[in-house]
Amino acid sequence: MARNISLNFRVVEGRDLPAKDVSGNSDPYCIVKVDHEVVARTATVWRNLNPFWGEEFTLHLPLDFHHLAFYVLDEDTIGHDDIIGKISLSKETIAAASPRGIDSWLNLSPVDPDEEVQGEIHLDVKLVAEAQGSRLRCHIIEARDLAPRDLSGTSDPFARIFWGSQSLETVTIKKTRFPHWDEVLELHGEEGPLRVEVWDWDMVGKNDFLGMVEFSPEVLLQCPPSGWFRLLPFASAEEDAGGKLGALRLKVRLAEERILPSVYYQPLIELLVESVLSPAQDDTVTPLAMLDEVSSGESRQDIATQLVKIFLGRGLAVPLLDYLNLREVSRTTDPNTLFRSNSLASKSMEQFMKLVGTPYLHEVLKPCVNRIFEEKKYIELDPCKIELTRTRSVGLVTFQMERAAQGSVPELGKLLVLRAFVPHQNVNELNQWLSAIRKASVCNEDMLPSCHPGVFRGNRWTCCLQQDRTVQGCSRTHSAVTLGDWSDPLDPDTEAQMVYGQLLLGRDKLRKKYIEFSEEEIKLEQEVTKGQSCLEEERSGVPERERPPTAVAVARLLAVIEDLEQAHKTFEQQEKEQVARGSLHS
Repeated sequence: MARNISLNFRVVEGRDLPAKDVSGNSDPYCIVKVDHEVVARTATVWRNLNPFWGEEFTLHLPLDFHHLAFYVLDEDTIGHDDIIGKISLSKETIAAASPRGIDSWLNLSPVDPDEEVQGEIHLDVKLVAEAQGSRLRCHIIEARDLAPRDLSGTSDPFARIFWGSQSLETVTIKKTRFPHWDEVLELHGEEGPLRVEVWDWDMVGKNDFLGMVEFSPEVLLQCPPSGWFRLLPFASAEEDAGGKLGALRLKVRLAEERILPSVYYQPLIELLVESVLSPAQDDTVTPLAMLDEVSSGESRQDIATQLVKIFLGRGLAVPLLDYLNLREVSRTTDPNTLFRSNSLASKSMEQFMKLVGTPYLHEVLKPCVNRIFEEKKYIELDPCKIELTRTRSVGLVTFQMERAAQGSVPELGKLLVLRAFVPHQNVNELNQWLSAIRKASVCNEDMLPSCHPGVFRGNRWTCCLQQDRTVQGCSRTHSAVTLGDWSDPLDPDTEAQMVYGQLLLGRDKLRKKYIEFSEEEIKLEQEVTKGQSCLEEERSGVPERERPPTAVAVARLLAVIEDLEQAHKTFEQQEKEQVARGSLHS
C-alpha cells in the first residue's frame, strides 16, 4: 500500500505591510519554502502595501517534511531585496486543521538570520574505543545549497565540531554555497553529543550562522551517522510582532492518503461510471447523485477535480459533463440559479477546462510572454493604472500580441489571448490570469534538478551573479518535493481514494437516508398487506413490491465504503505487524 501526501496552499493577499521604499510603498512578493528549500514564488505586486496575489499551488511532499514557510519580500531594482517578514507553519499545525485546512489571516513575524538556514552536510562519523578512551573520527566531506550570506550571493563556509569540551574546525572555502572540504577531524577521550556547525566567515564583524546538526551519544554508539543530513537552526521561539509587520491571508490544506492496490477501487469506479453510462430514469437515485448530495459545498471543487480526472482517464469526460449538465438543467426551476458557481456541474466544467485547457493556454501565450520579457516592454492589464505617456506603447504591444495569436494559433488561441486583455475584469480574475501567464513563462521547465532562487536582473542572476540567463540553477531542488499542476499524470487510484474519503465523511448522511427510505418501504408494505394476506396477494397475481431505487443506490454505496474501510484496516494492521517484526529483529 502506497502513501501519498500533498499540500495545497493559496497565497491570497496581504494587508498593512510596512513601507520599504523611499516613496512610502513596497513592491511585495512571496517566496514559499518547505524545510528551508524554495518551492514556489508569487508575482511581484508593485507599489502596494495591501497586495492581492490569489496564486494557488499544489506540492507533492515526502512523508517526513517538517514545516512550510511563507516569506514576504520587497523587490528592489538595486541591491538585495528587503525581507519584510515570514509565517512558519509546522506539519503538525497544518495536519491539526484537516480536513478543511487553514483559512485565515496570520500575522507576519520578524526574520532572524540565525534561523534562516538551508542546505545539507555530508558526514561520515565513527566512534572508536581505545585503551586510553574513546576516539571520535568525523569526516566532513562537503555541503550543498547553503544560504547566501554575502553581498555576492555566496558565502565563505567553514565547519566546526563540538564534542564535550573540545572543538575543531575545517578550513574556510571562499565564495561558494557548495563547499567541498574532505577533512577528517579527530577528538579524544570525551563523552557526550556531537554537534557540527557550519558558519560563514566574515573579515569584518561576526561570522554568520549557516546551520547545524547534532547527534546524541546513543546514536554515536549504536548507529554512527553517515550520509547527507539537513542543516537545522538553533532552537528558539518565534517572536510575534503583534501585527506591526502586516499579515497574510493564507489557505493551506494537507492531504495524506494511503493508496490501496487498484483492484480495491474498481467497485467504486464502476458505480460512478454506471451512473453516467446507464443513468436511471430518476437522476436522484444514482450513486453519483448520492455523492453530490452528501458532499459539502466546501468539498465540491475537490470532488469535481477527482471525478473529471477519473472519467478523463477512461475517455469518458464528455459523457460525465453531459450527465451533470443535463441533471443540473432538469433540477433547476429558477433560470437565475442555473449553473450556479458552487454546483457540481459548474465545478466539473471549470476543472475540465483547467485540466485540458491550461497546457494549451501555456503553449499559446508562452512565445508572446517571452518576447515581452526579452524586449522589456511595459505591459499593464489594469486600465486604471496605465500611465498616459505609455498608452501608445501599450496599445502597440497588445496589437503585436493579437497579431502573433492570429498568425500562429487557432481560433481558441485568439480568444484566450484577447481575453487576457479585456479591460472589464475583476481583481480576482485578473490575478488568476496573471498567475497563469507567469507560470507559463518560468525558466525552470520540466522540474529541473536545480533552480535560481533569485531573478535575472541587470544582465545577471541576483542569487549567483552568473551572467548567462540559461545557465543551470545554482540551488538544488528537493528530490522529493514537486510542484503539482494540471499537467500531473492521471492517477485513478489516488483520485478514487479521495472520492472514498469524501464518501466516508458523508457516510452518516447516507445511513440516515437509507433508514428513511427503509421506513418508507415498511409503510408501503403495511399498506399493501392491509386486509389482504401475502398468500392472497400472490394468488391475485400482484407482483411483489420492489425496494425503492434510492434505497438500492444508497445500500450499494454503503457496501463499497465498508469494503474499502475494511481493506484499509487490514493493510494498516499488516504494516504494524511488519514494523513490530522489524523492531524485534533490530
